[in-house]
Amino acid sequence: MENVAVQYLVRSINGDAGGSALAVRKGGNDEQLLAIFADASCRDFVLLGDHHCLALSYKGEVALVDLATLQVEKRLKQSRRYDRLAVSVDHSRAIAYHCNPGLVQVIDLKSFHITARYNLIKLRDDGQFDLLNKDNEALKAEGIPWDSIPTSDGSLKQETRDDSPFLRYASDTPSGLRRMLFPRAARAVFRADGKVVLPFGFFKYTGPSWVSDPKPKNPSIHRMIEVSDGLAVLDLDAQTARFDVLRTHLQGMAYSNLPVRSFSPDGMTAVVPALEPVKLSPKAPETSGLFQKVFGRKNAGDYAMALEIWDIGDQPTLQRTIPYRVITGENLLRTDTQRFNKAELAQGEREIDLIFKGIDAAYLDRLDDWRSSSARKAEDQHFEPLEQAPAYNNPAYNRVAQPILFAATVKRLMSLDPQPFSSFPWEKCEPRQCELFAGVLGSWSKHCEHGTDTLLWLTNDKFLTLSRGGRGRIISTGGDLGSVYQLSHPDGSEWKYWSGYDTTVDIQRGASADFELRVHGDHWEIDWPTSNLSPMESAESVQQVKALRVNKKDLKENERLRKKVDRMTAKIRRGYVKVSGRDTNDIVSGLEELSREVRAHLPEIVVDHRWAPALYYRGKPIIEDEFCDILVADPSEAGIRALDNLLTAFLDATEGDHENIWHPDDLKPTMGPVTVALIKMTNPLPASITRFYARRDMDHDMWTYQAFEEMGLSDKRLLSADLVTLQIRLAIQDICTGNMDPNIFALYRLPLVRDVLHRNPQLVPDICKVIVDQTEAQAPHFTWASSEGVAGVLAAISDELNKGQAAEKAMAVALMDEVEARRAPERAGQ
Repeated sequence: MENVAVQYLVRSINGDAGGSALAVRKGGNDEQLLAIFADASCRDFVLLGDHHCLALSYKGEVALVDLATLQVEKRLKQSRRYDRLAVSVDHSRAIAYHCNPGLVQVIDLKSFHITARYNLIKLRDDGQFDLLNKDNEALKAEGIPWDSIPTSDGSLKQETRDDSPFLRYASDTPSGLRRMLFPRAARAVFRADGKVVLPFGFFKYTGPSWVSDPKPKNPSIHRMIEVSDGLAVLDLDAQTARFDVLRTHLQGMAYSNLPVRSFSPDGMTAVVPALEPVKLSPKAPETSGLFQKVFGRKNAGDYAMALEIWDIGDQPTLQRTIPYRVITGENLLRTDTQRFNKAELAQGEREIDLIFKGIDAAYLDRLDDWRSSSARKAEDQHFEPLEQAPAYNNPAYNRVAQPILFAATVKRLMSLDPQPFSSFPWEKCEPRQCELFAGVLGSWSKHCEHGTDTLLWLTNDKFLTLSRGGRGRIISTGGDLGSVYQLSHPDGSEWKYWSGYDTTVDIQRGASADFELRVHGDHWEIDWPTSNLSPMESAESVQQVKALRVNKKDLKENERLRKKVDRMTAKIRRGYVKVSGRDTNDIVSGLEELSREVRAHLPEIVVDHRWAPALYYRGKPIIEDEFCDILVADPSEAGIRALDNLLTAFLDATEGDHENIWHPDDLKPTMGPVTVALIKMTNPLPASITRFYARRDMDHDMWTYQAFEEMGLSDKRLLSADLVTLQIRLAIQDICTGNMDPNIFALYRLPLVRDVLHRNPQLVPDICKVIVDQTEAQAPHFTWASSEGVAGVLAAISDELNKGQAAEKAMAVALMDEVEARRAPERAGQ
């Protein structure tokens, strides 16, 4: 293995409170943490130069980090989110790009300013595209809504009709504009000439379709999608782009399952998973047992997954197809969490065989004979009762992704045609045959993804590929392969990580070993054995390579790291306010500063609609409940004013935001303790209290109900007009959600009001008016509460009143009079 100097090893660590840090290690030294983003996880990062790193947050913020000094040198805050980064060879600029829909932003690294942004392309007369940026307002002004713009690579006359069933407003005269779509599988690469190479995909809903669920009352239609995989070459200086389609194929979803896997560091070579299995040799061991009976073709040969090597320096050219992994049940990994016993697999084999006879007939052009054959009758006799059953959701042949079934099915398909995935006769086949084959196509893409989970370039013409099963080899773009090695622990124990969709292997050059990789939180250090590269033979010889060291994931250590990241990111987050003590004056002074921060910078303080307000004394937080308790214990006008200003600043900053903000426990509403403290300290209530509870997420919030139970106010205060009105509003909210019965006087501290009402029936009109007024105030939210609006809610409250008590009976009658008055115009209109 070539010796490559590695100065810094970097990984990102996300905290529990939403912030993130970089863990930086130089050589064999210990890791050091640097808080990088206060309000978001780290989405991506790239190393540049000898000691710099460019990092991207989930919210779209970009940071330039000096790894030598562990300092953030520059920051660029953005309102849009991006997925990945790429940096030019001379480190003069970078792009941050979003994959779907495609959005490219160009950043000048010297000034750290945005110099261009592109979200659309438009075809030119020379076949290239102009890079454009048009926001919704500009598009509306031109009469071209965003959802009329396709991603198709077809001609302009066809682009809007076949591109997607979700397009709206498509006109007969296409605009020529197109969206971009970049798969995440391969990172963009800058070439030496400054151009950028990205993977791209176009898709059309023009593939074959069939009835996938033949229930007479509600049949389901399955349609294949035509996907074009290719690469885009962006000329940022000329603001133009070239989009080259490498191949077009059918698949079951709109985003390519087999996109460009990786670009070489110089951007001149692309590695793409092959669309078809490759036959390796004319002879191979025969199948045996049940599979010989079901798939009984002798000497069918060995078949392998393959990688296509494309020269993309000018016009893309397929250089060669390199087989890299033999397709056998033992070599493939499970693609999901399902496990089947022998009987269940045998059931899948039988169903596959029943359906496959129709596929055989379609390839051999014997469909007429098959439709009248006993094989077709046997298929119908087996499947028709199942298809009409209510629970027919997952037929056994859908287990074709299971390794042993998939390997055998591929061999059978390859015996019919050397390129079965692209030559399948969809138009000839019946729905069951189409449904089975669609499952085979989907399984093929999953197995290919597992087979090359990680791809690391060693030079411009050589890379290491590693599967999710810990099996890897070095491959040359010239077609030669190194030996196959299976990773194992230093003690020789097996790689035992699950191969499911959420498992990925992160590998990079190491400092004290050839490579370091992380999988499921474990940290491996590996020296890859030196082996000669040579053409692949018909069978793989797998050798074991033991890791030098494996540091197993320590749950307690991981938790300690996350908490440390939380503490570090809290210090760089807006709203981190230090106080010099815990007495009333210190708290008031701190809340005044926090109010200014909230008013000006709340989006940078709140992370994913979570925020626990706090002040910090000697590095330790004084949380919202604590500073409220301090002010309640020592009430003062200054304390009331500080809390009211904080709540008002919060309400002003969140005006128009339909989602409430919660403490990290997802139970306590942010500013809930502040409102409770103000209720305790004020008489009458400030207007901010009414504003806060008018926005209450009553479906989610059960904390407020409990807080009122524990508030400890006197009966006299609870019976004051402002608090009675507030409690009635809260009770109406809870009634409308269905969380509480409409017995309004049983909620909050309203039993006190009922007792007063019984003693003073003359209050019935006043209390009725409060109920009606507060129900009307809540009416804008009745889309989730009652289809009958205010009248329906009032009627429900009236029904629950105690008609055996005179005052409550009078109130019930008054409320129903109001109901009838509201319903009368509706009846008259009918």
